Amino acid sequence: MLYGARGWTRSTGGTNARAVLVSVSPFVGREVELGELMGLLKANRLLTLIGPGGSGKTRLAMELIDRTRDE
Repeated sequence: MLYGARGWTRSTGGTNARAVLVSVSPFVGREVELGELMGLLKANRLLTLIGPGGSGKTRLAMELIDRTRDE
């Protein structure tokens, strides 16, 4: 899915590719949290991010998926 003027849209990238969310903006300022999540993800199959609405949980999760997709 791509986020644009109309919100998120699906992007498959090819016939065998899984659909993922793709951000159109750079990821800035959450490197510490992302590093902690990457460590937790190596030890756990499931992570739950909690926090108030608008705090960036989805964006952080999508960046985590993007950076760990090939591992």
